[in-house]
Amino acid sequence: MGTAQTLEEFISAIPDWLTFGEHLHAEAEALAQQQSTYPRYVTGGSMDDAFWRSLICDTTALGERVPDSYKNNYSSWRAVSGMLSQPEDHFLSTMADHYTPARVYDEIFGLAMPGRRFFTTREGYIGLAPSRTTAGDLVCVIKGANVPLFLRPTGENYVLVGECSCHGIMHGEVMLRKDLEIREISLV
Repeated sequence: MGTAQTLEEFISAIPDWLTFGEHLHAEAEALAQQQSTYPRYVTGGSMDDAFWRSLICDTTALGERVPDSYKNNYSSWRAVSGMLSQPEDHFLSTMADHYTPARVYDEIFGLAMPGRRFFTTREGYIGLAPSRTTAGDLVCVIKGANVPLFLRPTGENYVLVGECSCHGIMHGEVMLRKDLEIREISLV
């Protein structure tokens, strides 16, 4: 997938085979509407990179951060996934060229997706959240936690919805923000 000029072009380039959950296409459309002024990802880099990394929680099967070279695996994964409607000679050449790297990406994708759904935030972040996440839940970085968490406000307290993968805050990047809001909360 080439680099899109606008977020709408990026979202419209997501093929139907990638609608792995009922919610992705609708949420991707909402992302396009919500972030139409962001041709680049909120923390820098391309939406394409943020998207392919988000689909696998930016983590290898061994739990390490995914290197940039995995973008080739993602491209192969897309090529293999889209080949079923192609003529036999195209099918065979695609398999020969892309099967092994696509399988690596697919293995990680299979580990990342169960029980999760694609999400966006008002600020433009994207990632994978617990499937029971709803509008109004908050992505929070909790001191001492290894990953961001989704919390649901309940009056003055919060309920833990679950952990998430949110591109651009997974590796401590959010702690460098000057406008970071720090507060104490009560979980119930």
